[in-house]
Amino acid sequence: MFRSKFIYEWSYFKYGWRKNYNMSEVEEKAIALYSKNMKFLEKFDNKLYNQVLLFEESLNSNLIEERYVLEYNEYFDIYDKVNNSWFYNENSIEYSKKAVNKLSFNASKNSFQSFYAKEYASGFVDNIDKISILDNPDYNNAPIIDYVNKNEPKEKELKTIYVFLTFGIGLGHHIPLLINKMKPRLNIIIEPSLEIFRLSLFTTDYEEISKRTKLYLYVNLNKDQFYERFSSFIPKVYIYNHYIKFFLFSKSCEIYFDVIQNILISQHHILYSYNRELASLAKTYEYVKKESNFLRLNSNEPLSIFNDKPVLLLAAGPSLKKNIQLIKENKNKFMIVSIFSVVPYLKEQDIIPDIIFQYDENVSLISSIFIEFWDEEIYKNTVFIFSSHITELVTNKIKKENLFLFNALYSAKDNMGSLTGPSIGEITYAVLLILGVKELYLLGLDMALDNETGSSHFDGYIGNKLELSESSEKQNIENFSFRKNVLTIKGNFLNEVKTLPVFMISIKIMNRFTNMFSTGTKTFNLSDGAYFEGTIPTKLEDIKLSGFEDIDKELLSKKIKKDLSSISEDKFLEKDKKYNELKLEGAKKLKEFFELKLKKRKHSQVSELLSDIEEINKILSNNPKSIDLNKIIQNYYKYNLPYIVYLLNIRSLDNPKKHMKVLKKRLFNQLSKIIDFYINVVEGVLKK
Repeated sequence: MFRSKFIYEWSYFKYGWRKNYNMSEVEEKAIALYSKNMKFLEKFDNKLYNQVLLFEESLNSNLIEERYVLEYNEYFDIYDKVNNSWFYNENSIEYSKKAVNKLSFNASKNSFQSFYAKEYASGFVDNIDKISILDNPDYNNAPIIDYVNKNEPKEKELKTIYVFLTFGIGLGHHIPLLINKMKPRLNIIIEPSLEIFRLSLFTTDYEEISKRTKLYLYVNLNKDQFYERFSSFIPKVYIYNHYIKFFLFSKSCEIYFDVIQNILISQHHILYSYNRELASLAKTYEYVKKESNFLRLNSNEPLSIFNDKPVLLLAAGPSLKKNIQLIKENKNKFMIVSIFSVVPYLKEQDIIPDIIFQYDENVSLISSIFIEFWDEEIYKNTVFIFSSHITELVTNKIKKENLFLFNALYSAKDNMGSLTGPSIGEITYAVLLILGVKELYLLGLDMALDNETGSSHFDGYIGNKLELSESSEKQNIENFSFRKNVLTIKGNFLNEVKTLPVFMISIKIMNRFTNMFSTGTKTFNLSDGAYFEGTIPTKLEDIKLSGFEDIDKELLSKKIKKDLSSISEDKFLEKDKKYNELKLEGAKKLKEFFELKLKKRKHSQVSELLSDIEEINKILSNNPKSIDLNKIIQNYYKYNLPYIVYLLNIRSLDNPKKHMKVLKKRLFNQLSKIIDFYINVVEGVLKK
């Protein structure tokens, strides 16, 4: 446990060690502290406690060899046996003091920025009432953001640190020091090495730390595990995340920086803003009023047509074009399912999909693609499964019996289910699993950059604009690009492949959909790209396609439409009327609540406003009558509340009460626009 060279003269006292004890007394106190920490850990984080126990047992049984040794030479230090080096190589307590002394309360120093900076022309906000709530969110966020920009003091020192990230533990001497100095309300301590964390249990009192801050321990996590933990944490404290302060004590933790940036730039409100949610909701209601076919995605009724046919899902990755000749030669041996954007290319290759999927609502892009391939006679047997916010410029051209919609985000009918995701590839995959596909082949879902060309999609595809040469493999936490920073992940055929943050999100959603919906499905990944959990890496040329039977595509089309019709509704039923009456009631009560908390109530202290904001968040999370509206408002909140909390938390801000009054009024006005639009949409279907 310890290796001695000199008599050690430090003893543990509350947050540190002081001179006056000999070697045996130091050992006794260190062991006593370790025992205390383990008792605390057993209750505080039982999973981590058991990991430490297992590590100890493995050491004692000589199953593993220790790499790090706790040593002393007038101070505690950690010796790295592999690299023959010291962690501190100087007095560890003095080193920790010097490191913590450099910490500042400046919001923008040593912090992650969770927002994209926006600036507005003078007078822009004066015309905000003329702007529709469906317009660009940058416009509708302007009343709050522009006010904060114009009133933000030059000195950005924060009064309170709400969320703090401590990267690296070492012996932990710095942790109580920074708790004393920064007084964070919440502190996440991050350490990739279980072995180093275990050594800190001899020198740092974690129970005492937990009394001073809300403590989270992220220990011994790989990047995927860290992603899951941190991505589930961030939404819970979003109002305090404008800037997230951190302290980098150990460079070994830098592996998590790109993960954090990936999480921050891929938050739902950034990927899918509230104006798009409102527009999607309105379009869904329009299709309900037109009595379109809506799929019940929560039917839990696997369809027989998908049970005995091999299904080939085609997407736009580089692997599609590399394998297109084999697909052409064997197109009648599969039920071919294609994403919408590759249909023109497939048409050039004389491949007509049996089912075409589309989710994204971009009107100009969808319309141009549709015009490029559409021929009613050629696609008379093709079934189109679209999300409920696709433009009618496309859907009006398709016969009702060939068109089936699923709720894109929110439902206008009761108990229909909904599905969303970052891109059409993983959504199509999920729907096929839900419908009961038993034998599924994936091609073109590369979700990685081509190993030879660096392309993200097949050559000639409309979205294939990024080349590896344009990308930066150097991670810059202050300038992280969602579509250019390159990450390394596990490959499907190769050990490692390059990918982008935008694909990382899709990969994780693919894996999540597999866990949620795959029940007995054998999925073969034919793409030379990213590896997906629960799939079988298989090269198309290795499949004995000669053993596959040809499929009668006309008969197949009839069976697909019949089976999909069995889990579809096109009428607005009495249950749907009651469902929407409850939504309307919930929306009106919510507006009254906002009026009470934001318009009528006088707040004399910032803490009072924050308390009411927390109460509003609880209402939004627990109001079952208008869940869709709650989520849309939370989406708006995630853009704007962090700005408000940030401004009011700046120490040098003059007259916070005056600023609160203005911000509350602007916040209420924009929320009213959202709620009023929602009420008009719901009332529209009830008046039908």
